[in-house]
Amino acid sequence: MFENSLNFIIVNYKELLYILAAVVSIAGGIYAFIKWGVHIIKYFMNRIKHFFQPQDDITYKIPKKSIVILPTPNSNDIWWHMGSSSGRPGMQIVGRFKVTNITKYNILLVAAKMKKPRILGHVDVKDSKSDYHGSYMIPDGAITDMGFSFWIMPPVKKEKENFKADVAIIDQFGNEHWIKDIEFHYS
Repeated sequence: MFENSLNFIIVNYKELLYILAAVVSIAGGIYAFIKWGVHIIKYFMNRIKHFFQPQDDITYKIPKKSIVILPTPNSNDIWWHMGSSSGRPGMQIVGRFKVTNITKYNILLVAAKMKKPRILGHVDVKDSKSDYHGSYMIPDGAITDMGFSFWIMPPVKKEKENFKADVAIIDQFGNEHWIKDIEFHYS
C-alpha cells in the first residue's frame, strides 16, 4: 500500500508542480493587486476629494522675508535733529532707503520699530505710479523709496552727537526686517 502511494506521487509530481506553481502565481498576483491597487485607489480618491474641495479652504503661503532694504548713496538720507513738541525737547530721527519686494504678493510696510530705545515709528513708501509718499503697497518685484521717522522724548543724545540704533521695518505679515547699526548724523 505504501508503494502504491509513493508510485502515485512520483507519477503525478509534474501535476503537483503545476498546481503548486499555479497557486503561487495566483497568490502573488493577488498580493501585487492589493499592494498596488490600494495606492491607485488612494491616489484617485485624493484627486476626487481635491476636485470637490471648496476654494475658501485654500490658504496662501506667508513669506518669512518679503523685502530687501538697501541704503541710498546720499549721505543726507540718515540723520537726526533736535526738535520740540508742546514745548518739550525731542529727537526727530529720519532714515531713507531703497526697498525691493522679493515676493509674488503686494507688500505693505506698516511700521518702523527701534530696538533701543524701544519705540514704534512711522514708515512711508513712494507710490510706484506717482511721486507721492505714504502708505502705499509695493508691487511684486518692484523697487521703490522707503523712509521712516521716530520722535524720541526726552532726547537720549545731546546736539551734535551721532546716534546709533537698530531699526526694523514691519510688513503686513508681521515680519520684522532689521537694519543693524544705523548711524544717524546730527544735522
